[in-house]
Amino acid sequence: MISFVVLHYLDLETTLECIENLYKFRDFGSTSVVIVDNGSSNGSYEKLKEISDDKYLYVISSLSNLGFAKGNNIGYLFAKNILHADTIIVMNNDVFVEDKYFLIKLASIASENKIDIIAPDIINLKGIHQNPFRNNILSGSQLIKKNVVRRLSYFVYRIPLVGKFKKYLKIIKNDEFGNNSIQHKLVMIVPHGACVIYTQNWVINENYAFIPDTFLFGEEDILFEYCIQKGYSTAFIPEISVLHLEDKATNMSMISNHKKSLFILKNSLQSTKILSKYRKKTKKDGTKYFRGIKL
Repeated sequence: MISFVVLHYLDLETTLECIENLYKFRDFGSTSVVIVDNGSSNGSYEKLKEISDDKYLYVISSLSNLGFAKGNNIGYLFAKNILHADTIIVMNNDVFVEDKYFLIKLASIASENKIDIIAPDIINLKGIHQNPFRNNILSGSQLIKKNVVRRLSYFVYRIPLVGKFKKYLKIIKNDEFGNNSIQHKLVMIVPHGACVIYTQNWVINENYAFIPDTFLFGEEDILFEYCIQKGYSTAFIPEISVLHLEDKATNMSMISNHKKSLFILKNSLQSTKILSKYRKKTKKDGTKYFRGIKL
């Protein structure tokens, strides 16, 4: 069983387009789509529930907005425990699978390679290839730098009227893009969170798609840290690709660009703090821990 898990928040139109896009895989063996409504307050969950059929399309919900990691984990667990999926594709509602042979290619790759997490080629509307999200784990100095820059940025953006002048500020820099030139397989990379494919070994052994400590942003680095410490493999496979529209749900919920900037900075800062906190800890006897749990 292959399950697509799609996190929905407010943006009904995009989610419906995503569902329509995935219907082409309805007859591909045992396949299902799980839509997780993340506490939408605009009645979109009820409209989605009307089209669920309990044969291919399942619509479930949380009572409140749990954020990216926990919201996706609800769908992941439903696919794993209720639908008994052995491959779970967790993707944003603004991700579209245009290749009709996507699942055929995926099945072949999964059977021929021992890869726990597959990162497909994610291409945005500007033609940027967003995977690998990062080629290597963040070093200690890089993590410190991110903390300092994000803390300073958040402080500056909270100054009254700064929104009128923020176009002159160079503090916020989006460096979270993949390499636009990579077109070959790479192993042990940080996968972009817009579309992550979990294969059988991960699904059997793990109850999380993402480590459930963040609200939004930074999930990729924490997930990769966990993979390294537990010996899971990740790989960028350019033979399978998806289109990413980007930021639909976030844009829907924000009143202004300034508010969106503050939201991004606040949650990004919190995520880097969490990553710093949960960096591998090794006791004198060699015992390793992650999130306080013995590995």
